[in-house]
Amino acid sequence: LSLINDILQKHQQSNIKTLYELYQTEANFLLTFRELDHFPGRKRTGFLGPVLDADIGEIPAWPDVPGPHIFIYITALTLPHLKPMFEAIETMQVSCLVYCSGLSEEDRCKLSRPNVSFSESLLNMNLVTKHCKLAICHAGHGAVSFLLLKGVPILALPRHLDQLIIAEIIQRKGWGHYVSMTRVGIKYRQIIERLLNDPSYRKKTRKFAQTYKNYNSSKVISSMLKTINDLTNIKP
Repeated sequence: LSLINDILQKHQQSNIKTLYELYQTEANFLLTFRELDHFPGRKRTGFLGPVLDADIGEIPAWPDVPGPHIFIYITALTLPHLKPMFEAIETMQVSCLVYCSGLSEEDRCKLSRPNVSFSESLLNMNLVTKHCKLAICHAGHGAVSFLLLKGVPILALPRHLDQLIIAEIIQRKGWGHYVSMTRVGIKYRQIIERLLNDPSYRKKTRKFAQTYKNYNSSKVISSMLKTINDLTNIKP
């Protein structure tokens, strides 16, 4: 609190007595979808949606093998827990593309298989989702938002509390499934096959995508700028 007040004083603003006062503003921007809100049942409006920039990154190069395409977006810190998942995928007739941040070249070589390819760079998600039938990720807000906008079912592997909350929403809404990576004996093959073969998951993610088919991040930014301009009486 003292640090915040120091900053406020530098900008000639009044001190606050409680952290709650930070939220007593003339405008609040809820940069999420109502369906992904961490506080369900919130009565207020103002959900603008996330700001996403998915049209950057490398062109995806999927393994040239038959089967549905699976995209995996994880961090190298979780690899010790995910060895059983990669062992299961190796036995499946799928084409799997992985972006794993922080992965060493040595580990990349060890984990690569004919049906599992690792990208060294971030991938263009617009291109990835054109062929992706299932995504496996840690349930970060940005990744989940974009995957749902493209109608892609999700296997969530949450690492933190905020990701766990989103992972529980994914499972509750029927958009996919989530597992705790530290649990022993997870039947990854069974879970992945169900997510690929049960049409109800794609039906529900496509319903989300249809609901927000006109969603545009640029409009979100424009809306925020307009509100800020109006509040500060600055003409564009």
